[in-house]
Amino acid sequence: MYRIKTISEAQEPAFYDSGLKSIAEYYSVQNEPLAAVFYYMQAEQCRESNPNGSDSICNVAIEQFPNSLGASMCVSLRERLRKPMIQASFDKVLYPESDNIGFILTANVGRIYFTLVPVDYNTFRGYIDNAGGIDNLKKISEDKNSGIDWKNAVKWEQKIADKPSFEKRKLYFNIPKNEYKNSLLIIADKPELNENTTAVVCDMISQEYVGVLLNSFESTVPIAVVADRNSGKPASGKKYSFYSTEYSSLLKKRVNKDLYANGFVDKKGFVQIDKPVKPLKSGNYNFSFDDGTYSLDY
Repeated sequence: MYRIKTISEAQEPAFYDSGLKSIAEYYSVQNEPLAAVFYYMQAEQCRESNPNGSDSICNVAIEQFPNSLGASMCVSLRERLRKPMIQASFDKVLYPESDNIGFILTANVGRIYFTLVPVDYNTFRGYIDNAGGIDNLKKISEDKNSGIDWKNAVKWEQKIADKPSFEKRKLYFNIPKNEYKNSLLIIADKPELNENTTAVVCDMISQEYVGVLLNSFESTVPIAVVADRNSGKPASGKKYSFYSTEYSSLLKKRVNKDLYANGFVDKKGFVQIDKPVKPLKSGNYNFSFDDGTYSLDY
């Protein structure tokens, strides 16, 4: 008679991992190269939840069965695990009278190097369209006609950890307000740019007029800041209207529906929808100006 043991959905990953481990150890004792494949599967299973453990399992497979298929798979996985990772995000509108705040997520990086470099908008925009985009930064940086003003670049660095590790780390940083307009922000794991450098390049030439500062995540009302596209200064006195939107099947896009508020941007560049003509509901809204529209979800 057999006893069938059921497992919960939450137990499935651990049960699966335990099975892979048992099979890998069995073939390892038999000195069978197939063990390396199961080591790889086990390492892949815990890659996100336990990168240190995943790296260690790969090492075992590579050391025991160096010429096997599983070992080559583990070499590839280990390279991905150890590769420096940098992700960045920030709002693409200058906040009046304050620095802009950026956010990065890193792994396998001990120190971050920032370069904020001014660009001539028209020259640079045309150049990257022909040069294959800002990913081709090294080629662009060597061309004097690229529209990048390297002489006036602002550089700074920030420590992440004493020693790079698999652990994903979050970091906030300030972008100097006086250098924000029409710039590239390069965030790298080394001070120099070459084929061994991991970097992200943020195109900070904003085409927006307005950025939502405190939306439903932090405030009960939409609060926005409006900046002049050319000068980067607060667009005080600029007239706005705040509409709900709906999708038009005829026009194949969202269009303004009900007007909730209108008025003028204050002297500091702020708009606060605290007295709408009727209560706000969750949905899509437009800040509309005479020369542009900005959509947001509330």
